[in-house]
Amino acid sequence: MKDLIHSIQPDCIINSRIGNGLGDYAVVEQSLVSTARKNWEACITMSENWGYNRHDTKWKSPELLVRNLIEVVSKGGNLLLNVGPKGDGTWPVESQENLHTIGSWMKTNGEAIYGTTVWGGAKEAAKAIQTDKKIAEKDKVGMKDAVNDATSKEIVSDYRFTQKGKSVYLFVRSPSTATIDIPELAKSSLNIKSLTLLGSSSKVKWTQVKDGLKLSLPTVNAPEIPIYVYKIEAK
Repeated sequence: MKDLIHSIQPDCIINSRIGNGLGDYAVVEQSLVSTARKNWEACITMSENWGYNRHDTKWKSPELLVRNLIEVVSKGGNLLLNVGPKGDGTWPVESQENLHTIGSWMKTNGEAIYGTTVWGGAKEAAKAIQTDKKIAEKDKVGMKDAVNDATSKEIVSDYRFTQKGKSVYLFVRSPSTATIDIPELAKSSLNIKSLTLLGSSSKVKWTQVKDGLKLSLPTVNAPEIPIYVYKIEAK
């Protein structure tokens, strides 16, 4: 089957469902965790079902979906976000609204998502990944049907990282305070030269000390997606 596919399209990538370890990347469904040591993809729904269901009204918010995107990318994965079209081929209004809102956020912050890798400087990240792996082991197949959604619906204040070249990106997700401390960004881990907020020309207030980074967050009244992305350059 792999030979047939490549005889038609040599550049086609194939996921792990082909079996026998022949896939180019691993796939998990309705989960943001993978035990794969190579390229992987998380496939999730916007509501409870993969296909359109007029009784399905449990739509994820744009904030939650962007959180999911960051969670996957910060762990080195790709996110496949499902749209279940109606019988006439049109997309549900809720799907369209979600995608438009996510698209607006991506116009400002996309450089911290596209073409990035896992930042190796976060000491705590390794611990988090080990915890995630233990959770994933409970479902070795990694495939879930319809309403068996293992993605978290909880909105908590936290942060994640990605990296592109010499730039490190800090995602501050759903903050509940005016300032935040980032112990992973102590001088011993990364000696910061500059720190800017994507989409803003205002100067960011920050102080890097021995124990971490003290960062003042923007004062924005109820942003549609309260997830802020900082671009960090090292000395």
